[in-house]
This record gives sequence, C-alpha cells and structure tokens, in this order.
Amino acid sequence: MDMHAGFSWAPCLWCFVTIFAVVDTPAAAQVQRVTVLDEFQSVQALYNRRRYAEAEKHAYPLLWQTMERPGALELLSKILAQQDRKEEAAAYLTFFHRLLVEKGSEADKRKFLTSTERRLNALNREYDQRVEQYLAGAAGKQFTSPTEVDDLWMTQVSTQLLALHTLYAWKLNGGKPDTDPNWIHNRQGVMHRSGMKLCEEVDVRKGVLFTAPFKEDSEWVKHWGSPLQITTHNPGKCKYLRIGAKGYGFPVLLRIVVDGRTIDEVTVDQKSWHDLKIDLKDAAAAEEIFVQLLVPEGQQYHEGVWFDYVDFFDS
Repeated sequence: MDMHAGFSWAPCLWCFVTIFAVVDTPAAAQVQRVTVLDEFQSVQALYNRRRYAEAEKHAYPLLWQTMERPGALELLSKILAQQDRKEEAAAYLTFFHRLLVEKGSEADKRKFLTSTERRLNALNREYDQRVEQYLAGAAGKQFTSPTEVDDLWMTQVSTQLLALHTLYAWKLNGGKPDTDPNWIHNRQGVMHRSGMKLCEEVDVRKGVLFTAPFKEDSEWVKHWGSPLQITTHNPGKCKYLRIGAKGYGFPVLLRIVVDGRTIDEVTVDQKSWHDLKIDLKDAAAAEEIFVQLLVPEGQQYHEGVWFDYVDFFDS
C-alpha cells in the first residue's frame, strides 16, 4: 500500500515535496523553496482551513479508481460530518472500519479501532434504530407488492467495495463531461453503507441500490475469492427470498448461494423490473445468504444492476 492507502498516517506528519528553484533578483540569484502538496495533502489542507465544500469536491477523485484508500475514506467522512451529512459520513467511515478490520495490522487496530467505533456509534444512532425496527418485524413478514416493501432491508446487506468510477458515481465527481445533465448518474447517487450506490428513484421504484457485476474469470473475482455478491441475513427465518432487480445496460445473472451451494439462478434483463420469489427451503435457517452478481455466459459486455429490494418473507 502507498502511504495514503495505508493506516500509518498522522495529518501533521505528512512529508512535503520541496522544489528548489533559482530566481533572479536585482541583487543576485537566490534559491527559493516551493512546497508542492499531493492530492491527499491538498484535501487535508482544505479541511484544516474549514473549507469543507471545496475539500469534499476534491476528495471524491481520491476514490475514483479504488475505494481501498483508508486515509481518504476517513478524511471524507470527517468532511461530510462537518457539513452535518451524517448518513454520507457514516457510509465512508463504515468503509474505513471494514478495511481496518479486514486488512489493518494489529498495530493499526490498536491505534484506530476504538476511536473509529466511537465515531461510528455517534453517527449511527438513527441507523441503529432502523436496524432494530427491521429485526423487530423480521419474523412472519407477508409480501403484498413491490411498492409496499420498505427500505429497512438496506440495513441487512453489504457488498465488496467498488471504486466510485465502477459505480458510475458521476454526480459526486461533478458530472460526466459531454453527457446529458439529466442522465440518471449525473442527477442521482450517494454512497450507501452497504457498499452500493443509493438512488432516490429509478424507473418508478423508490429507494434503489446500484452496483456492478463482473465476469467469473475477472481479476477482481480472483482478488475477492468470489463473484461480487450481496451478503444478506434472514433473522426472521422466513421461507422466501424476494428480489426486485433490473439490469442496467445488459442482462445480469443472479446466483443465490447458501453454505457454498447454489439454491437458484435467475437472469434479469435491462428491459423491465423483475420481482423474484426464491424458495429457500432448508436454507432459511442459514446465518448468511449470498446473491452473487455475474455476467451471463457468452455475454461480452456488462454495466450494472439495480436493486429495489432484497428481503425475506413468509409468502
């Protein structure tokens, strides 16, 4: 990891690059020192000067090609918190916490884990109430219609962390050049704690998450050790997994996996919403259920997939 991706940093200890230049003066040639900040340091400097909106604008490019930059995640969470945008701040701090737990050294964890969890607890007060609300109503839920599924299901899901570019997070990066400003990815989209991108409304469905599939032989799948997947939980031990999904640009294969075995596979295309009902049978008691996202065999191109809900019901 480079120093901005790793955990061994302190804002006051960044190394500055110093350039020496010869400058002509009436008296004699002098040597002038010019301090040049890199991208992260520039954002840090803006944050230190309380120029939060400007710091935010320049922070997103740090995550454009990879989300695995802990320093940038932690700094962006602080920038958003200072603007009283707790939900967004919590998302980036959640990603930071995940990287710390999954990839940080024991020294990193001793140094950062307690303070990070303290900050998360403060940011997550309303979110934790939504989690409790979901758990309280998880058993015996009955499905009536897609429009009646509330967004509490989003408290139960997570995916691998993808770069902002992969998630088409153009709104955060100032919009995609030379494209229609009304294009949905120019108008909507903030990061969600799950690792997916949250949009307010997509093709009449409200509260929708967006992510991207990968080919099964891709380098990312090899890196993760599995396809990109939504990890979810069935605390009410309901009989059915219901999914509202729609491909973006191209069809997407959804593979339901429990304890290493495939329960079902369904391809959803980009033409309309698909409302799926999957009988879990004996898998209803599993602690975790995975919805793997794959490019259908023989399909050359792929872009993304929308999820209106991924939730559990007894009907």
